[in-house]
Amino acid sequence: MKPITSEQMTRLQGHYQQKYGIRLDETVTSILCEIEQMGIKNNNTIQSVTESIKERAKVIRFENNRQAFWYALGKFGIPGISLPLLIIFGWIYFTNLTQYQTILRLIDQYPAYKQYAQLMKTAQTTTTPQGTFMVLKPTEKTKMVVGVHCFYHADKRLIYVPITVNEAF
Repeated sequence: MKPITSEQMTRLQGHYQQKYGIRLDETVTSILCEIEQMGIKNNNTIQSVTESIKERAKVIRFENNRQAFWYALGKFGIPGISLPLLIIFGWIYFTNLTQYQTILRLIDQYPAYKQYAQLMKTAQTTTTPQGTFMVLKPTEKTKMVVGVHCFYHADKRLIYVPITVNEAF
């Protein structure tokens, strides 16, 4: 703060004595003077900030609601549309990624899955209280269709289910 001369000190003491009817000593007068100077400085700061806020504030007036709508759409439309689209595409991506990882695990777990592909496509199943079963019809060895026919080997007491059939067989 600025230093106070003795003449200013006397004037301030006289001012406070006239205003409040009390004679103040020099210490109290100097403290009050500093408080007043800080108040002036704070008021100047507040006024400059207020003016800068008023300069930056834009008042926009529209003739009708349609103009206001198009203004807001132009200003906030791209983020407003892109955020939901981003969320939807992200959800689709992660859902497909999870399904893809599940399929990869199955392929790694069952490396011979390609051999069973035709069987899985054409086979018929039935569900009973005992479980789910593949329905096959017995046939001769020469007329086999994958997923439809099977044949019984009596000597070995085995049922053969064709997975792939050679045309020359």
